[in-house]
Amino acid sequence: MIDVSIIIPTYNRVQFLGPAVDSALAQGDGIEVIVVDDGSTDGTAALLARYGDRIRVVRQANRGPSAARNLGAEQARGDHLFFLDSDDLIEPGAISPLLAAAEALESVQVPFGRASIIDEAGRPSTGVAYGYPHLEPGHRLSLADLLTGVMPLCLPLLQRERFLAAGGLDPDLRLGEDHELAIRLHDAGLRFVATGIPVIRVRVHGKPRLSGGDDRAFARQLLRVWQRVSGLVRDRPDFDRRAREALSRVIWVAGRDAARAEDREAAEALFGLARELDPRIERISPWPLRLASNMLGPFRAERFASVLKRLRLV
Repeated sequence: MIDVSIIIPTYNRVQFLGPAVDSALAQGDGIEVIVVDDGSTDGTAALLARYGDRIRVVRQANRGPSAARNLGAEQARGDHLFFLDSDDLIEPGAISPLLAAAEALESVQVPFGRASIIDEAGRPSTGVAYGYPHLEPGHRLSLADLLTGVMPLCLPLLQRERFLAAGGLDPDLRLGEDHELAIRLHDAGLRFVATGIPVIRVRVHGKPRLSGGDDRAFARQLLRVWQRVSGLVRDRPDFDRRAREALSRVIWVAGRDAARAEDREAAEALFGLARELDPRIERISPWPLRLASNMLGPFRAERFASVLKRLRLV
């Protein structure tokens, strides 16, 4: 009997893929490991062949991580899905307690664990926190919680049927696709519940984490995902002031990222969306940047700040 299908999408990650697969196989009985090769051109096929029938391999032409994960979910035989990026590692023995947590919760509740950071060599490292590490076990995420942070797909244990019923991940999104899915699942009545279980080690390295990602499309992807999320939540009864301010804040930060990527159209659209949600959003910026934004507009202010930083004047 298969309880959990561990799905690993991969694209030209042969240097990290083996340890990822090994960490999945080490989870014990009741699991299957499905690797979706998203059109790799390196030694991925040869590496996967060494595992024989210990894993299932599905191949497709390069269509991006969302399409690869969706294909893995369609092929899965487990009642639950756990998604593992091919450069990360599942913590030893993580799946069993996560499954026990799922079985103890109501059917509309989704347990999620915690992540730690490792460097390229697999050593413990520091970095941006993933998920919601500050929440106590048992905390059920509100819409404002979801909008304040990001629910990475590597943390929850999802029911396969509910994932498929929600339509899976949007294959057109190569950035923020997991966050957009989490909002849709919340909209469908599911509630994410913190467990405190260490489930994943996220590897930070110099290579892009996106399958087939194009850095030039970064700003447009930011705009697309936040327009989509904004459209999903605007009419929800729980889109209260806290949720509105949280969404405005993350969209404003996305606008700053788009400005740094020198995409004026995307940046100004994001700044405008953030202001629409919260007209006082600029208060989150340091006062010199607020002053420059009032004089020059937020896009020019961010570009000016970037120049000063390059010159090491700020």
